[in-house]
Amino acid sequence: MNYRCTEGFQVQLVDDDGFEIENESFSVDKGSEWFIEDYIETWDEVFLRQLEKDKYGYIKINKDTLDSYFEEF
Repeated sequence: MNYRCTEGFQVQLVDDDGFEIENESFSVDKGSEWFIEDYIETWDEVFLRQLEKDKYGYIKINKDTLDSYFEEF
């Protein structure tokens, strides 16, 4: 599923293994487009990757953040 950010926000960066990178944050811009790479329901974690290939764009958020800051398209 693809999602578009409806309001910009800051999130902790994660590496390709899904672990948070200490003291590193990422600005998710309004209008940026993402897709769900993985969803772990038991941990309430959603892993999103940015659709633009030249951007970093790999974040981990919870389902509430997904519902609050993104719309499906």
